[in-house]
Amino acid sequence: MLDRCSGKCFRTARPQKKYVCARSKTSAIIAEMGKTKKKGFISTLKKVPFSIATDGSNKGDFKLYPLVLTFHNEETQKIESSLLSTSALKDDSTGVNIANLILNELKSNSIPLENSLALSADNAPVMIRKKFGVAGILSNEIKHLVVHVT
Repeated sequence: MLDRCSGKCFRTARPQKKYVCARSKTSAIIAEMGKTKKKGFISTLKKVPFSIATDGSNKGDFKLYPLVLTFHNEETQKIESSLLSTSALKDDSTGVNIANLILNELKSNSIPLENSLALSADNAPVMIRKKFGVAGILSNEIKHLVVHVT
């Protein structure tokens, strides 16, 4: 991807011929850029209210749960959505396990649970059940949480 971009950047200049970016270098550059962006994003989430959106994605033996957080960025004066993580669930995809995955991700990044205003999820029973669904468990942990089913 970066190589295609560099082709556009150096379209008429000679440096393009000297510039080589293989997969490992590209991955390292993107990983470092991602760390910087994530630190700024997390520091913002520690100060402002946000909503959580997730949905399971099965890829072979992997059960991935991307966590997208939406918040008001005071610097840009815009509503932004950013991917906090794409965590793999090691256990069964139960409401308890998915809710714990979300809670652990927020806690491991020192993001206050009280800043969470809403959860957006699909209408799968594992997500919306009152007792053992993700919505029910998160609502017990975060008393003011609003649940939006899409």
